[in-house]
Formats: sequence, structure tokens, C-alpha cells
Amino acid sequence: MKNLKKVLCSVLALVMMASLCLIPASAAGDVGVTSVDLNYDIQWLAVGQSEDIYVTVTPSDCTIKGVSWTTSDPSILTFAKGGATMTSKSTTCTVKGVSEGFCYITVIVESTDGSKASDRELLHVTKRTAVSSVSVSPSNMTMKQGESRTLTSSVSPSDATDPSVTWSSSNSAVAVVDENGQVTAIAPGSCNITATSNDDKTKSATCVVTVSADQTQDTYYFVKKSDGNWYYVKGSYVTKNGSTTYQTTVMENYTGARPGYVNGEYGWWRIDGGKVILNCNTIEQNEHGWWKFKNGKVDFSYNSIAQNRYGWWKCTNGKVTFKENEIYQNEHGWWKCTNSKVTFQETGVYHNKHGWWYCENSKVQFDYNGLASNQFGTWVIKNGKVNFDYNGKYYWNGNTYNVKNGKVV
Repeated sequence: MKNLKKVLCSVLALVMMASLCLIPASAAGDVGVTSVDLNYDIQWLAVGQSEDIYVTVTPSDCTIKGVSWTTSDPSILTFAKGGATMTSKSTTCTVKGVSEGFCYITVIVESTDGSKASDRELLHVTKRTAVSSVSVSPSNMTMKQGESRTLTSSVSPSDATDPSVTWSSSNSAVAVVDENGQVTAIAPGSCNITATSNDDKTKSATCVVTVSADQTQDTYYFVKKSDGNWYYVKGSYVTKNGSTTYQTTVMENYTGARPGYVNGEYGWWRIDGGKVILNCNTIEQNEHGWWKFKNGKVDFSYNSIAQNRYGWWKCTNGKVTFKENEIYQNEHGWWKCTNSKVTFQETGVYHNKHGWWYCENSKVQFDYNGLASNQFGTWVIKNGKVNFDYNGKYYWNGNTYNVKNGKVV
């Protein structure tokens, strides 16, 4: 009996061990893959150029069994190591352009639990045109402390495969430069700002920057009264050798409209040669458009037709929009506008929100009674307006016309 018990115990132990051996590997901590994403920092690849490509695996703690890389056309794109295919556990690879064309890169990631995920991206391989020279504009400039200016770079030939440059400063204590070529003056002195070709590091161009000790800390513009007149001026706080002074300068070269207070009233004022023109009552221009002025101030409430030296113009909220194409009214009558201008050349039937009207030389003729035409047909006009209520026979200039809803049929 004792021997039988020993045999049974041994058999039971063997069964338990066998059961443990049958537990799937995934139960031992394997993490499957759910998705992969190909990543690269280029939009194209030059013939003969190599570039690293990597794949992002989700989840990040996936237990990778293998990674398979392939290209759809090895005559266009191949792997620097491995040829047209490459199999490993690496999530990065290096591709090389062989000839011009488009080629797909495919990656397949397999986890130790047997799951798989893939991604595919299209890459353009193009002919390489090398940079022969670099230029920078301007080649010299003087700046004040705290001032910022932007340099421009260009490469030759203009169709270079990689026209980008890297900016650098020979002395960042004097001036610094960002990736877009914007230079900021830090302290008095001189330094070189250089643009170096990313295609060929031996090709570069330089701007010599000189930083002066003067510093304009605050500059602003306003309207100011002087000698009984109002002027558009620039005010500046200037620091030199540790001493700050305040300066004002009349903007004699400016003509347009600017905001400010005149006699305690705020508005946008007509400026001509730096002087406020208080008797301006026409349409004038600034960098923001064409505006109707009243007593030198933009009249934002004006919604009619006004005149300047270029013609008659429809204004909406004080501004010429150049988009108005209907009939509008002013103190001289009702006028047909085209692109906001009265042309004085339009004769026919035109509309506005009040109806369809007969115009001669762009003006509505309220005393006109008869027939008139436009691109939509011939119409019965009563007191200058299309009479859509008219139906029947209409006699005009010795002829008889059939009319339905105001239109000759």
C-alpha cells in the first residue's frame, strides 16, 4: 500500500509539471503590438543621399520579436544595409536614394505574443542639385541695443535640392541670430552673422553687424498741438551713456490717416505731410483703405456716395469697399455703382433693395415712363421703376407689345 501511495504521488507531480509546461508564453509577461507609425524628418530624398527612418511602436513596452523592412522598388530606394529587405529587432533603419521616382517603405513589427502591426509611407527620390554659393542681404548693418532685424539668405543655383541654411553668430555677447535669420542686438561691438548651407558646409555668406550704444527704449506715435496747429509726431525715449532723454519729431513724410485726440475729441484724422487737415471733407486714403472725412475726421457713420479727385464713390461705414454694385442714394440723386464707383456711363435697368430702376448715365430717371432693357429682357418702366404689376398690351413709340408681370413677352 505504501508503495502504491508513492507511485500515485509521483504521477501527480509529473502531471502538475506537465501542466506548467503547457502554459502559453504570452502568460509569462509578453506584451502585444497594437499599432506602428513610420517617422522621418524629410519630404524627399536626393539620389545618393542616405537618411535614418524610425518606427514608433504602440504600446511602448511591447516585447518585439522581429521587425521587417521592405521597399516597393529597390531600383529607386534601398536600405543602406540589407538591400531591398531587412529583418531584425531594430526600430530604426537607413535608406538610400538610388534613382528618381516614388517608392513605398513598409515596416511590419511582430510581438513575442504573435501579434503584428504594419505601416507604409511614400517617399520621393529626386535628382540632387548641389549649392554652389550662398549670399546674405544686407552684407553690413548697424543696430541699436535691443533692436531686432531680419536678414535674408539665398543660394545658387535657385533650383538647388536643399536651399536651407543654418544661421550663427561669431559673438553672441554682441548679437544673436535665430533659425529664421532674425538678429537681435545685445551689447555695443561688432560681430559676424553667417548663413551656412546645409547642403555644403563649405558654402557660406556673412553680414557684419555693428551694435551702437544708443538705445531707443520706447517709441510711439500720436497727434500733438503746436503753434495753433495739430501734427502727427513720433515720441521717443532715447538712452545714451546711461542718460535718458525724450524727443518728438513731426512725421513730415507721412500722408494718410492716424488716430489721436484733437481738441479733446478722439478719432482718425486726415494727415498731410505730418499736419492734421481739419477742413478735409472728401475721400482720402491711408494704408488701411479709402475713407470719408468730415471736418478732418473719418466719418464711420457715413453710408452714401461722396466725391474725391478720382470720382464719386459709395462708402459703407465711412469706407470705400470697392465691392458695391447696386443703386445707392446721395443728396444729388440715386446712382448706379460698379465696384463702388459711379461711372456716369451706365444706361439700362439695374436693381437695389427697393426694386429695379431705369438709369441714364448711371443716374435713376424718376421721370421716365416707357420701355427699357437689361440682360434679362425688356421692361415696362413707370416713374423710373420697373412696374411688375403691368399685364396686357403696352403701346410705345408707335408699336404694341404684349407684357406679362412687367416684362415684354
